[in-house]
Amino acid sequence: MKPALLTVVIVSLLFTSSCGTAGEDRTFAGGGATAGNSETTRTPVPTPTPTNPSSPTTPAATPTPASISSLRISSFIWKPESERDEKLVVLVNPTNVRMVVTGSLSETLSNSGPSNGFGSTGRGSFSGCSYGTNIEIEFFDSRGLRILTAGGRSSLSIPRGCERFQF
Repeated sequence: MKPALLTVVIVSLLFTSSCGTAGEDRTFAGGGATAGNSETTRTPVPTPTPTNPSSPTTPAATPTPASISSLRISSFIWKPESERDEKLVVLVNPTNVRMVVTGSLSETLSNSGPSNGFGSTGRGSFSGCSYGTNIEIEFFDSRGLRILTAGGRSSLSIPRGCERFQF
């Protein structure tokens, strides 16, 4: 073998042996391939995230037909101050309705049963004014199912808590 070719083979063998075994990734500091200045880095292999296409996702805020009561709110009164204690009273036509009010304050009204020709009377701990403006009220039956309004809405919006609102 010629001396120049022998030198190339020897240098190639030395370079190959200093680079490690097959499958190992090596990065050399400064971009050069000089002995003594090398750093070994391994590139992590990402673990695939398991997916289950057979499990559909439903947004939590969207009521499903199974979570909707057959009852409907067709008569409603928001009375900011009762004669009895000057606190909020809400009257609706179905019986045994749980009412959740969300405004400046949030509260589940206590149900004191039928009154004034309505099936449920919700009583608040504060006057209607205390709940502020653009108040949302939601309705649930005795099984916890959402009661929609006659128009199909899942809640009612009360523009101003200080004013009587009815339909």
